[in-house]
Amino acid sequence: MPGGVSFYAETVVEVTTPVIGRLMNRTLRPLFFSRATAGHWIRHNVQETGRTQDILPARYAAAHPEER
Repeated sequence: MPGGVSFYAETVVEVTTPVIGRLMNRTLRPLFFSRATAGHWIRHNVQETGRTQDILPARYAAAHPEER
């Protein structure tokens, strides 16, 4: 694809339950989603979305066979 592909993603890891959510976010979140895990997740997303321009045209064509 000329010009490449642009992609934006945002990940929010938090409990939104009033009062207890704050406590859980401060104590439990770091155990399950550390800075290292966040780094791995970002790297995975970059690698995966870097293939979008190769995959998307085939997926679109398969979903819209009448446009061929």
